[in-house]
Amino acid sequence: MEVDGYFADSAVTVPVGNIKPELQKLLDVTRDSLDRAIEKMRAGNRLGDVGHAVQSLVEENGFR
Repeated sequence: MEVDGYFADSAVTVPVGNIKPELQKLLDVTRDSLDRAIEKMRAGNRLGDVGHAVQSLVEENGFR
């Protein structure tokens, strides 16, 4: 998509049918980690702040 010279894209993951609980957990943690990353995208923060927010949530939930 292009609007006023800005280019963007998007992707959506949609589970089909009944999925295993561990797969649902992965989808939930992935979405939550994106939200945490967006929260850290502020002036004065560093890329490491974003990475730490994502990694800590992912690892707390048993993923690596």
